[in-house]
Amino acid sequence: MVMLDLDGRIRYANTAYCEMSGYAAAKLENRKFVSLEPSEERAGMRQQLIRLLRGEQDNLRLSTRLVRKGGAVLWVNVSVSLLRDGKGEPQSAMAVIEDVTPQHTGNDALQVIRAEQLQLMEAIPQMVWVTGPAGEPEYVNERWRIFTHAIPTKEPFGGLDLIHPEDRERAAEMFVSALRTERSYEVEYRMRNADGNYRWVLTRAQPLMDAMGRLAHWFGSSMDIHERKTAESLLRRTEKLAAAGRLAASVAHEINNPLEAVGNLLYLALHEQGLPAVSKRYLGLANEELRRVGNIVSQTLGFYRESGGPQSLDLCALANDVLSLYERKFDARQIRVTRSMESVIVEGVAGELRQVVANLLSNALDAMEPYGILAIEVRTHRDEVRLTVSDTGHGMAKPVLDHIFEPFFTTKKDVGTGLGLWVSKGIVEKHQGRLDVVSSQEAEDHGTAFVMTLPRRGAMRLSA
Repeated sequence: MVMLDLDGRIRYANTAYCEMSGYAAAKLENRKFVSLEPSEERAGMRQQLIRLLRGEQDNLRLSTRLVRKGGAVLWVNVSVSLLRDGKGEPQSAMAVIEDVTPQHTGNDALQVIRAEQLQLMEAIPQMVWVTGPAGEPEYVNERWRIFTHAIPTKEPFGGLDLIHPEDRERAAEMFVSALRTERSYEVEYRMRNADGNYRWVLTRAQPLMDAMGRLAHWFGSSMDIHERKTAESLLRRTEKLAAAGRLAASVAHEINNPLEAVGNLLYLALHEQGLPAVSKRYLGLANEELRRVGNIVSQTLGFYRESGGPQSLDLCALANDVLSLYERKFDARQIRVTRSMESVIVEGVAGELRQVVANLLSNALDAMEPYGILAIEVRTHRDEVRLTVSDTGHGMAKPVLDHIFEPFFTTKKDVGTGLGLWVSKGIVEKHQGRLDVVSSQEAEDHGTAFVMTLPRRGAMRLSA
């Protein structure tokens, strides 16, 4: 399997295709997909692929030849599916290449290839299953049997009763839609394991076509993502609570000054000469209620400040921990993560610094298209430590950069709260650091980088 951009260049090639072509993934990246065809067949496939990538058709199926590194030639069936974005515009394409050389060289070779494929599917560290064109089960590997302790039935998924009742309808609709359109699909749902507990799994399925271009099988894999799903849910709750706590504390802090002023005015009014008794009673009641409001404000500020004291922590380890929470999101969008980090100790509140790193990673992920590159770097410079998160997104214009750290300013419309970067900047400044941003929208060099700078251990005293 390979993923193509709209220019027909390879952006991702799986291990099977690398082995088939004889080239490493790095050598295939950015190479024209049709370049591995014999020259006499190249022009015809190029024209068909161009029409698909323009959005004139959604699927392309053909039989051709592939020239391996070294000159050997394989007969292959190629099935290309166009992937569109939420607006229906072409976004990328996925090609499935099936080696059918044995069909041109004899049945003995075909049996050997099938035996090797079966061994490979048993070795894959995921639940693997194959169905017929209508979804009828044909094969499940040992990992599927161990996870479910079930026997495949005539129903898709080995029986819908394996899927959590709340997810059943959605998963079935995705599968039926895939059967109708003959397009690959991906779905997350909770699946019952051998212990009777439900665990989150990520299921992907790809249609396999025969030599005549007809749907022959569905090849699927299911991966246990329960820990990732739980961590993502915890992360979302933490982000929401942290933002709400920061906002509540800020509001409480701002209320303090007018409350004090109103309290002073009530004191003066209560001691005014000749004040009628009824007015004095009313002012006394107002003063009591004001004290209650003041207590609530004090409790709010006190609760927010009870977040744990500073401690020595490894910024590199902290960044890696947060990265692991986003691993599933990076994988789903084929985001390549590069790390260049050295172990360095800083003084700080671990939970707050995790919140900053999580917010920077989340923003970088939102800014990028699939197949982008996210880089994270931790480096020391004299008495400072710099953590940099950069992305290959479209970048931000200067009017956006001028307001990026203001509360409630967001470019995410209804999705964002506009509090993330404001909260992050406040946390970094509380740690006597600074949060900077640089961004470019140049065609050849676009993207954004956020730099968090903190004092090294022993050079900082946490601000109140």
